[in-house]
Amino acid sequence: MFTRSTYDALSLAERRSKHVFDNFAAAGMKQVIDIVTARKKLGGRFAMSSDAWKTKGRRTRSYLAVLLHYVDVDFQLKELCAGVLPIAGRKDCAFYGEKLQEILKRVGVELSDVLAVVSDHDVPLRKAIKTVLKLPAIGCQCHGLSLIHISEPTRLR
Repeated sequence: MFTRSTYDALSLAERRSKHVFDNFAAAGMKQVIDIVTARKKLGGRFAMSSDAWKTKGRRTRSYLAVLLHYVDVDFQLKELCAGVLPIAGRKDCAFYGEKLQEILKRVGVELSDVLAVVSDHDVPLRKAIKTVLKLPAIGCQCHGLSLIHISEPTRLR
């Protein structure tokens, strides 16, 4: 299955090769689709987490990632990467709603298959989850903690 450790095992030259990465990603996506299909046949549902971020530096790029979480028959928590999309231009709630649905559709997940969504504190993303997708949205407390300004450390004492 496509995991971060599998990606990390590739050499730097292999990771830089678009051909190798595309084949690797396609094989990983097929496995994700197969797992989603099998879970749905058993009546299983998913929790979803989403994150939007921007790279740092002169050439900033924005991305949107979606992970699916479920508990298998052995009661082990499992996680699947449904997709990571580069995003450009406007980033309002309608745009995020469209992109989230696009990612879910690619792996065969319908909105009725999702129990709830955990996301960062990006306002348009959270609004898209609540109003466009009409799913329960849970704010990620780890992201919330990262928003605290440490510029005034005396206030934290």
